[in-house]
Amino acid sequence: MPEKVLPGQLFKPKAATWNRFVDATRDKRTQPIDARSQTAEVYVENRSGSDLARFAALGIDGVTIPHANNSDEFFRHIVLEGSTPTFASDHVGKFVVLLEPAKNNGFARCAMSGLVQVQVNVTDADHEWCDVANSDNAKLTSYGAGSARIVHKPSGTGTKWCVVNLAQSYGPAREYTGLINDASGFATTDATTAMDGLEAVDGVPVLTALATVQNIHGWAGDDNAEARARYNHELKRWELVMVDCQ
Repeated sequence: MPEKVLPGQLFKPKAATWNRFVDATRDKRTQPIDARSQTAEVYVENRSGSDLARFAALGIDGVTIPHANNSDEFFRHIVLEGSTPTFASDHVGKFVVLLEPAKNNGFARCAMSGLVQVQVNVTDADHEWCDVANSDNAKLTSYGAGSARIVHKPSGTGTKWCVVNLAQSYGPAREYTGLINDASGFATTDATTAMDGLEAVDGVPVLTALATVQNIHGWAGDDNAEARARYNHELKRWELVMVDCQ
């Protein structure tokens, strides 16, 4: 049985011993990195209403045991509540990917940050970011900006198996184009007007069919005029940025 070497003790390994050490080091360096070792895992309760397969997505709604209900358990374990991701519930940038199947109302290990394999609906071949797909557990959706960086994706568009890096950059869309929806138009003194047909310029859209926008810059416009608005995520309101002069 070989003995450990003491500090200061003369040490001259045999050639065979040293060569085995070198070989083991080389083997370790050439082994592929386990994807799970690059991922931050957390347990999540599946409250989507359905059984989910591995690599499905869940939007995070909170914790299963709040501090007010049981402070000891709150500090002992972090277990999150998950549901089907939606824009309306503000799950953009706040979701996990399952690392194992989860029964409805069951618990599963999930990736909250780091590298993970997941299906992405690639809507534009040039997109390098992704985030939740509205009302869809099975896959994410690509955007010009998002909270997960696409590290690998096959060429083309459509649903692809990708490798993404979660929790990289929160990127909800801020600017939108659309049309003024105000039968009488609006004046510079009007505090608000309405817009519809909203399309995100970049990033993950906010789900809405018709928005009341704040006329903070004193614009005036006609009904059906082309306009640009931004969604202020800090103040939770729409703000008119520009109106096409007619």
